Amino acid sequence: MIGFVISALFEWDLARILHFAEETGFDGIVLNAHRNSPLDARTFDRARQETLRALLEQHGCGITAVADMSLNLLHPDDGQRAEMVAYTRQLIDLSAALGVNLVTMFAGRDPEKSVEDNIPRFREVFTSLADYAGERGVRIAFENCPLFEYFPYRGRNIAYTPVAWDLMFDAVPAANLGIELDTAHPVWLMQDLEQLVREYAPRIFHVHLKDCHVDRARLHTVSIYGDGWWSYETPGDGDIDWHRFFAALRAIRYNGDLTFDLKGSTRITELPRGLAFVRSLL
Repeated sequence: MIGFVISALFEWDLARILHFAEETGFDGIVLNAHRNSPLDARTFDRARQETLRALLEQHGCGITAVADMSLNLLHPDDGQRAEMVAYTRQLIDLSAALGVNLVTMFAGRDPEKSVEDNIPRFREVFTSLADYAGERGVRIAFENCPLFEYFPYRGRNIAYTPVAWDLMFDAVPAANLGIELDTAHPVWLMQDLEQLVREYAPRIFHVHLKDCHVDRARLHTVSIYGDGWWSYETPGDGDIDWHRFFAALRAIRYNGDLTFDLKGSTRITELPRGLAFVRSLL
């Protein structure tokens, strides 16, 4: 399926979102079931699940993943972390009930600790969650955005480098833990996107489609530690070589879904153009 992230459309109800998806030629959506949002997983009782299934069938759409990108499961506060772990179990239950079988999220981070020093808590949290998900036939994929904040740098997600992925998957070697590869982040992180695809092929469960442009003049002026030197773009408008990227996916026989993750509600109008561009390359 080719879908899109719906978190920028929380002011729309599901019927309107799915009508838009059908109208613009998408096959599916990411069900962004964020805590305390209109799609909070705790609100999806059996009746609401049936309503959603009927809407999906009516509009010829599926769900590529159930997601909550607001969680930090490595949060230093024990109480907050416990609440978010409990909510993740509800996301897993919802994913299994809907037959989606994929939950996407950030791994989280204690921002005052290094990636390496976050691994013991990662092992503690995700060993049990991987078991819980596996018993229900659900996989968990971590997006590769560091969620940096400027001055001083602090991150809220450890899962953005091969070093971190190796530490994570060594700590919790469960086969149902993997990566949600967002194509834009490796551009500004100065990583080789195609090499990531080749090296982590078995762990790539879901792909976010988003372009990125690096403003070299601005980068020269402010350095990598400044801001404003890179920007997210609609696929085809940035620096990614999409022919090479899709060739890399074909080479590893990737058979998962592709999902547009365009930031901001104004970008929704760019989805049809982005979809046409991507379909022309597949």
